[in-house]
Amino acid sequence: MKVLIIDDYLPGADSLRGLLEIYGAEADIAVSYADGLAAWSPEYDLVVSDRDLGDGNGIDLLAALRERGLTSKTALMSGGLSYGEAADLQAAGVADLVLVKGVETGRQLLELVKDIAGDRGPLD
Repeated sequence: MKVLIIDDYLPGADSLRGLLEIYGAEADIAVSYADGLAAWSPEYDLVVSDRDLGDGNGIDLLAALRERGLTSKTALMSGGLSYGEAADLQAAGVADLVLVKGVETGRQLLELVKDIAGDRGPLD
């Protein structure tokens, strides 16, 4: 399972990568919109982006990646969203999972990772 994390807050991205790696996922980090575009390839099973990036936003980034052929699962995270806004963005199809950053973020993301892994067994 390969995950691309796009977040301009490196300590948060490193924490998320560490959590995913504990569960057997391999995670790479990009620290900006431009880096995310450059780093993405079809090999990723999941792309996780922060909404607010220093040089753009995650909503536009996920749309740009879809234009380049992204078909894998996506997640958008932000500490600046209400739960209602997150639900509206998810219902609008911005990402498969839209998360408000906080205590539950890691658990919710791991559930998506497990769903993606499916029949492949442990997150390999």
